[in-house]
Amino acid sequence: ALCAGTGLVFAGPRSLPPPLLEAMRSQKRLQRPTIQPLLQQGIAQFGWIRPAERIAGFNGSGWPEGAFVYVYADEHYSFNCLFALSWREPKGSGEIGGGASISSAPAKGGEQKRCLPRSLKCLPM
Repeated sequence: ALCAGTGLVFAGPRSLPPPLLEAMRSQKRLQRPTIQPLLQQGIAQFGWIRPAERIAGFNGSGWPEGAFVYVYADEHYSFNCLFALSWREPKGSGEIGGGASISSAPAKGGEQKRCLPRSLKCLPM
């Protein structure tokens, strides 16, 4: 689950532009996740964009510290998104604050916590 912690801080989710996804695919930079919470959410692939990397016509300003890309199964392509790493406490909608860490600990009532809820609204780039 995506839980408050002392780990990484992310800005996002942000919608994943199709040209960026195609560049990641053509460069073979997407992998199948092995973390169960990601698989349970329907994430088919993930990847990393290097800090301030220029890719697919983007100048890298949207991910000055790097970003994780998440690609869902075909039927849920509209959920494809990226989370930019941030060294500051995020402000405003669409950002996850307080540090984020991934855990597979069961939620209250024994349910598995969801890592990246499908109900998250991705913001445009």
